[in-house]
This record gives sequence, structure tokens and C-alpha cells, in this order.
Amino acid sequence: MSRTVFCPEEVIVVSKGKEDIGRLVALGNDGKFDTSVIPVIDDLQTQITAEVTARSEADTQLQANIDAEALARTNADAKLQSNIEVEANARTAADQNLQDQISKEVAARTDGDTALQSNVDAEVTARTNADEAESSTRASADKSLQEEIDVLKSKNAFSNVVVNGTTIQADSQTDTIELEAGTNIALTADAINEKVTIAVTGKVASAAQADSATTASKATTADLATTTASCTGNAATATKLETARTIAISGKVTGTATAFDGSSLISIPVTAVTADNCTGNSATATLASAVPWSGVTGKPTIPSVIGSRVWISGTYTPVQNAPTIVNHGIAGLDPLYARGEVLLRCVVAEFGYSVGDYAIGWNVTNNGNARGTNVAVSESTIQFNTAGLFMAMNKTTAAGVALTFTNWEYIFRIWY
Repeated sequence: MSRTVFCPEEVIVVSKGKEDIGRLVALGNDGKFDTSVIPVIDDLQTQITAEVTARSEADTQLQANIDAEALARTNADAKLQSNIEVEANARTAADQNLQDQISKEVAARTDGDTALQSNVDAEVTARTNADEAESSTRASADKSLQEEIDVLKSKNAFSNVVVNGTTIQADSQTDTIELEAGTNIALTADAINEKVTIAVTGKVASAAQADSATTASKATTADLATTTASCTGNAATATKLETARTIAISGKVTGTATAFDGSSLISIPVTAVTADNCTGNSATATLASAVPWSGVTGKPTIPSVIGSRVWISGTYTPVQNAPTIVNHGIAGLDPLYARGEVLLRCVVAEFGYSVGDYAIGWNVTNNGNARGTNVAVSESTIQFNTAGLFMAMNKTTAAGVALTFTNWEYIFRIWY
């Protein structure tokens, strides 16, 4: 190592310490060397040597630090690269697992939608067949009922009538009983009020004697009597029976017992006619007036055209793990002849749906199982239970997606 020292008049080149002292390059002053500068040169050389040693040691330490830092950074880079590779592998495995789960969920939902559609189709077919069968059965029953009503309206039936112990028996279901008036008896028929009036009329033509007469013993007929002067009691001036009698009808034809004293006509209302030899319900049937279908009690309610009317609700916010129950207010609704459904309408756009669009192929899924969208219709309410996720098809791509719960609302419909 060499160092150049500049002096006032000469230059000393020191290459090997004191060994080179005296090797001067004369630059002036006739080549003279001032020996007094030797201590200065020695001290300078010592300083230079110490500086070189210190710098060499510093350089060695710096290189060691650089090597250690490089090794540490190499190890850190290797560790980081290893961590990156582990993270990448973990994320790749997680992505694959998620994709597998999505594929299974899509397949399960597709199968669930297919099964649901199959069930819906089967239900629609069954209900259509049931409606047709019910309509045919009711039409047949109505026809039979009308035929019976027509028969009852056209017939006045009786079987046996007993008069003073003698039974008058009907020869057929449409036989007629005739009342014939005897001597001094008048019969008056009232078709409007359905009654027969029995009254006494005229004089007794063949009476041999009067029960209490004292001078009528020679009379052979009451028609020849010219005077009643010799009669005693009430026979001379009688206008009514001395003792009133009660007349009634009994047996298969019964009537209200009515008092008769001869002073006026009487009517015996007929209360019942028993036709016990007739078939069917004619044995105890009373005369029936025309009864319109609207007046028949206990008949089933038959919609004019089942499903021709539809009720639509307002909008309702879904509540997780809770039922939504709506009063429909349809008077006389028979759940057997009604069909309900719940629609899911978008209120915040997502998955290709705009506000106001209805979800396509949607259902409620819980723990990976499709729960469907069936509703319960009663005489007064329609109900849908929410428990799980809203799953539907992306409107644009048709892929299965999980809808955001708060972005949708319910609307109910009932056909009846």
C-alpha cells in the first residue's frame, strides 16, 4: 500500500515504511532531505496503518453483516415462498371444496325443483280429476234429488184410511179416496186450504117418531107434520142439538177434533195422511210444495266455476323462522275447492332481477334440503312458513343462486 505526502518543497513516496526512507525524488532544494520530518512521517504511517486496519476490520464486519442479512433474507424469502405455496394449496383445496359443495347444492336444488314440479303436476292432475268426479257426482245427485222433488210435487199419496173400523186401502201409489155425503150431510171441499167441511142439511125424511114428542105418534114421516104444537121439550123450536158433539177423523187420516151442535157448519182440518203401503219415503210424506234449490238446507256449497276467481294480497316482509299468516276475507271459502300460492317479488335488484320482478324457480332451502313453497289455505287465512335460505335461478344465467333475504317480499294468491 502506498500513500503520497505533499511537502512544501519535495514529495516523499513511502511504500514500505522505514525501508524506503531516503529514496527521494528531488523536486527542489538541491535534493536535500530534512530529517526532522521523519517522526512526522512515522506518526502519519502509524495513523495510516491503524486507519487501514480499522477500515479492513469494518469492511470484514460489514461483509459479515451483509452475508448474514443476505442469508436471513434468503431464508425469509424461502419461508415466505413456502408459506405462499401452502396458502395457495390451501386456497386451491378450499376453492375446489366450495365448488364441489356448490355443484352438489345446484344438483340437489335441481332435483328438488324437478320433484316439486312433479308433485305440483300430480296435485293439479289429482285435483282436476277430483273436481271432474265431484262435479259429475253432484250433477247426478242433483238430478236424482230433482226427480224425487218432482215426484213428490205431482203426487198426493195415502195407503189406508179407517172409517168406523172399516179400512179403505189404496190400490196404488196414485189412488184416490172419495168422501161421499150421506142423508142430510153436506161436504164442502176447500182445495186452497186443503180441508173438507162436513155439515147437516135438510130434514130427517124417514123418522118414525120423535124421541121426546108427545103428540107425534101418528106421524110416519116428519115431512107430513104440519104443526109442532103438541111437541114438548126443545123439538118444537130446536135450532141446534141439545147436547153438542165432537167430530174427529182418526186412523190413517187424522184431523183436529171439532165441536158440532147443529147451529153452524164446521170444518175438520186434516193434520196428517199416513201412506204406509207405499215404497220409498212416500209412506210418511206430506204434500210438498215446490221447493227451489236455493231453499234446500244442508246442501253442499258448489262454486259456479271452481278456480274462476282469484284473490291477491298486498305485500308482506318475510320473517326468518316464523309463519306469515294473512286474513283473506273471502266469504264462504271452502279450502277443498281453493288453491293458494306465494310469490317472491324483488325490492332490491340482484342476480339479473329488477325491482318488481318475480323470482324464477324459487324455494326455501334448509340445511341443504329444499323445503318447497307450499301454502296452507283455511276458511279465513292463507299461511306460509319461512325457515331457511331463498334459492332461485339467476334471471340472466339460469344458475342456482342464494337470494339476499332482505331484497324480497311476499305476495299471496288464492284461486277459488
